[in-house]
Amino acid sequence: MTYQNILFDLDGTITDPKEGITKSVQYALAKLGIYEKNLEALTSFIGPPLAQSFRELYAFGESDARQAVEYYREYFKETGIFQNALFGGMVDLLAGLQRQGRSLILATSKPTVFARRILEHFRIEKYFAEVHGSELDGTRSDKTELIAYIMQQHKLDKSGTVMVGDRKHDIIGARNNGISSIGVTFGYGSLEELTGAGPTTVCHSVDELKKTLLLRGSNQATVAEVRAIGIRDSETVDRLTAVWHSSVSATHDFLTAEEIRSIEPEVRQGLQLIEYLYGCYDEDRQPLGFVGMQDDKIEMLFVEAKQRGRGIGKKLLEAALKHEGVRYVDVNEQNGQGCAFYANRGFRIVGRSELDSQGRPYPILHLEI
Repeated sequence: MTYQNILFDLDGTITDPKEGITKSVQYALAKLGIYEKNLEALTSFIGPPLAQSFRELYAFGESDARQAVEYYREYFKETGIFQNALFGGMVDLLAGLQRQGRSLILATSKPTVFARRILEHFRIEKYFAEVHGSELDGTRSDKTELIAYIMQQHKLDKSGTVMVGDRKHDIIGARNNGISSIGVTFGYGSLEELTGAGPTTVCHSVDELKKTLLLRGSNQATVAEVRAIGIRDSETVDRLTAVWHSSVSATHDFLTAEEIRSIEPEVRQGLQLIEYLYGCYDEDRQPLGFVGMQDDKIEMLFVEAKQRGRGIGKKLLEAALKHEGVRYVDVNEQNGQGCAFYANRGFRIVGRSELDSQGRPYPILHLEI
């Protein structure tokens, strides 16, 4: 089975966080008067939500579990987060999947803010189209809830999506959401734990995971680099408008088909007049997405519906932000996927308009980075 969308757990799957996590737990327990000298006894904390582990392994009540998590983070955010190591061969696997055009999404119970720092520390953030973790208040720390959120946010095809993880929570979360799963035994879940949860398959090493996920001798086209669009003849505008139509039909479900058709002339005119326009093309020179900027603002960014989840939007946004002074973008409030895309990349809401630029009753959020 070839999976287009691959959800990766972080701890025990991409990295070996044993030292950092166990020392952070040891620190938290000591603050609560429990002194555990044997770090091996704390490896069960790797993978599951922290509060759940404190409750189950030390019989903490809700209040003590919350306090333990706070103490854990005192140590982890400054020291434990970097007491970590990549599993051998992992970078080659991630790079190979990206070359084959797969969409890699991080799905971790760890808070998103910490997950991003770890990816950046190891310089592997470039391989991931999206990064999703829990909130600091514990929201979405449950894998079933997290995977459901990811599937809904990105409208992923269940048959083309797989979850890769080392603990039963990853496998159960995948099963509860109707997607495939790969259990890996080179992390911290035992073979018994994983098989008991019912994974689609099990891999015992990174090399075996490579053989399972990578297409051998694949002729699948890779995504070309983003480049400027100079000449905007009728054929170019037609192709880009088709990309826009496909993208909006998939993401703007608050618009009717008739409304989308009525907006199309504005889009065609905008493509011809906008100051800076960049496109991302495949090997056959077909456009997969485009971004347009005017002055200090991103005026348009769209990705062909079938190409979503491949990191194209991220590439286009990076190209836009390289232009000096570009820092603003507007997004339809009802476009949840678009709002999440920009929020995940550091944009914040600085204003709101009840009507769009043409006076239509579609609220607009004004964002700044």
